[in-house]
Amino acid sequence: MSLKIYAPGRNPNLPRYNFYAGAETLIFDKAAWTYFRVMPDGSLQPQDGVTTVLHATINRAEPLMGWAVKRGYKGVRKKKGCNGTDIMCEACANKYRERNGESANAVASTKSK
Repeated sequence: MSLKIYAPGRNPNLPRYNFYAGAETLIFDKAAWTYFRVMPDGSLQPQDGVTTVLHATINRAEPLMGWAVKRGYKGVRKKKGCNGTDIMCEACANKYRERNGESANAVASTKSK
């Protein structure tokens, strides 16, 4: 008994899916979790899945930026012991002022608008 190891898409027992009256054939390799298109010369071309295509076309950074800022702000408030209902507690305002060279009052007034 010998052990045979096949390259992705090359196992003869993999299911084949025919489309357009057999003009196009796809093979799904579960181990590689990839569909391969059988080209006219018999070579296999890996096909991108929906997730891969969407990752390239949809920029997720913009929608997640607001969420990340809110999470970071809550983390700073918790770490600094801010538990008031102010939009920006005094410890956070001081930290902001140190970084940006603004007064804490200016920070509080811009946040309350």
